[in-house]
Amino acid sequence: MLESKAVLSPVRIDNPLKAESVAVVGPSRDPWKTSGRTLDYLARLGFEGRYYAVSSVHEEVLGVPTVETLSDLPEVPDVAVLVGPADRVIEDLRECVALGVPFAVAFAAGFGETGRQDRDEQLRTELAKGTTRLIGPNCIGFMHVGRSLTATFSSVLQRGAIPAGHVALFSQSGGLGNALMQSLAARGASGLSAWASSGNEISTGFTDWAQWLGADPDTHVLTCIVESFSANDDLEAAATAAGDRGIPVIVLKLGRSTRGAMSAQSHTGKLAGSGRVALSVLRHRFGMVCTSPEQLLDLTETFDVFHGRLSGRDQELTVVTTSGAQVGLWNDLADDRNLTFRDLEPEALRSIGDAVGSNHLGNPIDVGVQSTTADYLRIVERVLTTTSGGWVIVTATRLAHDFDELAAGIAAMTIPAEVRVMVVPLSEDDRVTAAQAGILRNAGVLSLPTAGRALDAIAAASSWSQVQSTRANRGELVGAALKAVTTGGMCNLTWHEVAGSLAKSGVPVPASRAVRDVDGVVRAAEEIGFPVAIKIDDAEILHKADAGGVFIGVNDSDSARAAASHLTSIQGEAATISVQAMAPGKTEVLVGLRRDPEFGPVLVIGAGGGMTEAIDDISILPLPVSRPEVRQAISDARVVATSLRGEAGGKTLDALTTTVMDILAWAEQQGNIHEFEFNPILADPATATVTVVDAVVSVHTTSAGPTP
Repeated sequence: MLESKAVLSPVRIDNPLKAESVAVVGPSRDPWKTSGRTLDYLARLGFEGRYYAVSSVHEEVLGVPTVETLSDLPEVPDVAVLVGPADRVIEDLRECVALGVPFAVAFAAGFGETGRQDRDEQLRTELAKGTTRLIGPNCIGFMHVGRSLTATFSSVLQRGAIPAGHVALFSQSGGLGNALMQSLAARGASGLSAWASSGNEISTGFTDWAQWLGADPDTHVLTCIVESFSANDDLEAAATAAGDRGIPVIVLKLGRSTRGAMSAQSHTGKLAGSGRVALSVLRHRFGMVCTSPEQLLDLTETFDVFHGRLSGRDQELTVVTTSGAQVGLWNDLADDRNLTFRDLEPEALRSIGDAVGSNHLGNPIDVGVQSTTADYLRIVERVLTTTSGGWVIVTATRLAHDFDELAAGIAAMTIPAEVRVMVVPLSEDDRVTAAQAGILRNAGVLSLPTAGRALDAIAAASSWSQVQSTRANRGELVGAALKAVTTGGMCNLTWHEVAGSLAKSGVPVPASRAVRDVDGVVRAAEEIGFPVAIKIDDAEILHKADAGGVFIGVNDSDSARAAASHLTSIQGEAATISVQAMAPGKTEVLVGLRRDPEFGPVLVIGAGGGMTEAIDDISILPLPVSRPEVRQAISDARVVATSLRGEAGGKTLDALTTTVMDILAWAEQQGNIHEFEFNPILADPATATVTVVDAVVSVHTTSAGPTP
């Protein structure tokens, strides 16, 4: 057993960004090599804590005296940076675990991402022996900019220190993380609070970093590039941790296409799920999604510049432009994003009209291209003094304006606390320079290069604000227990088994009988009362209608006998046949539970019956969910929402929401549900009732049997 000369501090850090001491294990004497950079950065950039070098080869490295092993250090370091090759990493990690080092960082590649799952298992075996958390392997580490804590070999730092600011960056890929830092710097945007790459995520990943970075008091915005999530990622916890501090989490999810998913899987060694599920889950959890690095940077700047001025604010637009045609363009672009223009008060319009010299103004406000920069600034100032909230967008063109004068003039204006101002060039030739953008940014004003990108950013801010408000008033959550992964064999249940269990839980189902002969079908139909539905009830037939196994609206005994005879002819005399009362309602709804490889169980709500395959009209929610979220998801399914309009439809929407919540509660109670699809669920606005009339439910078998 290792005997340490070091003394483990009784206060164990729970966040690597709080590290006060760092040991670099196996450093090179060459500061240009990846194995030599970390120690060089710690020394040259002025880490405020203590740093050590561990080497069995050199007595000193880059001016730092070395010890042969971690146990020779005067203290157990908070972070050990393992800069050696893959085989050496396993040995060094063993010592970290034995000493109780809180965090270890492994740079080396050559693990699961190259097919060496055996090395991954060796790492997990060592980690299971203690409490050490591993960052990586196959990563380039992390840094806290304000403290010059540089547990990384990032090439960006070879240029010098990173400007400190309030944006935290996270990327599984070190290369993309570096590119993100470079891009922000090229824009002249705000500096960084922290940066991290997670690599293969053997024991720490997105959720951990979202919580660690989100807890950092220097961080106002968390910007992420994620190739794939895993079962260990708890996006609900990440969203809650960030949301409680009002920190937006902006995620660019890679691998949304089939080829992209294959690339992400080969890079991270993790399965990728559906791109559509990814976008839905991220939008639900974090209020927005990105589909390009360009948009990721736009949103990062937007949330950084307007920090503390977005949540709960109105998102209406006021646009000042110098082109009449631009008025139509702004209207179209805003409508595409469900953004609205502020109705300016008559007094405000008169005041602005006096400055413009026109009595025929609307919003967007067309002031013409003839005004000088000074005239234009007076008009903009008049707009700001008469606007009580929302967004004011000022378009600019070099054909009419001096951009230096314009930037300085807007920066000098008093902007109401409820108003957020953007400057948007009229054309690609009208570029705002980095210096001009910096002047505006220092005054709390943002410049984005096109109308579309500006409105995309505003739409994302609006969505984030709405999700923040919803999360604050979610109420009781249902479905968390379904996130547990059950094991064992798998089987499907019959409708009779499902219906009986649902009825006991109070979920509305029609009266039904399960019978095995033609005469029994006729008797059951007569007892229930015509009209009835007669269906084959075979757990292995998932699409009964496609198999010719469904008869709807059977009105008399002769028709019931004919239907039963047909079903027994195609399924055999031993076939089980379900006879059901006809439920009211023409609105057919699908409610399903799917298990995504990345995101786990998700709830799917949309058009049911024959419409399911005919149109693409579904909402996807990650579990757990609240009643308001389910109600909104139903409303977002266009076909369903359209059929439930009006006062009666509103009551039916409430009833449908209740049924969905009850189904989830029922599924949680069973403990062995794998997936389900209730389709159709009939909703009837005339009676404000909802009835589940068919289902496919798969369960994990247990010793007690398959029936939930």
